[in-house]
Amino acid sequence: MSRRPAGFWVFGIMTAVVVVGTAAVARTGQSRELAFIRDRLAMVSALRAAAVVEEMDKARSDALVWSGFGDLRTRIQDMDRAWQALGPDADRRLRRLYVEESPFPDGQRHLLTDAGDGSAYSREHADFHPGVDEFLAIHDYYDLFAVTPRGRVAYTFFKEEDFGEDLMDGPLSESGLGEAVRTAMGLGPGQVAVSGFEPYAPSAGEWSAFVASAAPLPDGRTGVLAFQVSARRLGERLESIEGRRGSTISWLVGDAVTILPGEPWARATNSDPGSLDRQVLDRVREGEAQGTASLIGAGGRAWGVAWEVVEVAGDRYVSLTMSDEDLLRLAVRQEQRALALVGFLIWLAGTTLTLGVKGRLTLGRHEI
Repeated sequence: MSRRPAGFWVFGIMTAVVVVGTAAVARTGQSRELAFIRDRLAMVSALRAAAVVEEMDKARSDALVWSGFGDLRTRIQDMDRAWQALGPDADRRLRRLYVEESPFPDGQRHLLTDAGDGSAYSREHADFHPGVDEFLAIHDYYDLFAVTPRGRVAYTFFKEEDFGEDLMDGPLSESGLGEAVRTAMGLGPGQVAVSGFEPYAPSAGEWSAFVASAAPLPDGRTGVLAFQVSARRLGERLESIEGRRGSTISWLVGDAVTILPGEPWARATNSDPGSLDRQVLDRVREGEAQGTASLIGAGGRAWGVAWEVVEVAGDRYVSLTMSDEDLLRLAVRQEQRALALVGFLIWLAGTTLTLGVKGRLTLGRHEI
């Protein structure tokens, strides 16, 4: 009985490994698909939720840092004094100059740097305004507000209907801006007031939250620096973190507002509750703060869903991520095919090498 060459056994072993491996992949395909769907959705959901929380944490940090900035505190004090120097009709006069009779239409009033009336206020404004323009462009806030100790909005970049308003007793006192400013005035060092997201009338109903921090003025009084954070900013963060395999979409469902990764960026939660939203919220109410599941949506489509409870702007939201299960299963199968191809290439390379070695050995024997 002739002895088989070593190459034969190498070839046989490699072939067996490829066959057994392929069979194993086929047998575990369904369980791997399910595990992949759940793990992938949970990861994307966590990433997107963390990104949104990070945005609000950054706003809190910015409010603390800039409200303690010496030049800004002096600026609020000087604007307040310049405002009061205009006399009892200062509110009406400055609103007329910067809002009602602005040479620029609504939405472009921020282009007016100096009203040209020669007042101390307009000089302060002309010096301060370009820096705020740059700040907002870098930090991506919808607007910035400098509020005097009297609760008067002495400065706002966009000069909407809130410019010059009294946030203590005026019509905007119960708005998110008014509540954040009043709360901030009563807070100690290192604390920030944050309002929840709600439509803000002066900004054409833009869903916004406000972050405010007390600014101790040089004369011993307390002003406030406030930022307006648009729901669009959070929606863009949700949109920017893409799932690499399968198409996923995430949104934040709160008691009042749902923040979306695309136009319209936010909507009232009770205006159009989807079936998937309701199913997940029911589970959250039952105590499931986070989890994954396969749920049936409209039209009988199966969706892989992951969720977790997070706090955004002081309110509780459910970060919800979903994807069509068929798309995710397709992604897993593509991965399996890629693994099978790699296995085949390894087998082919091993076979070629083995046959090549065998050929050289045979040729050597013939030459002897």
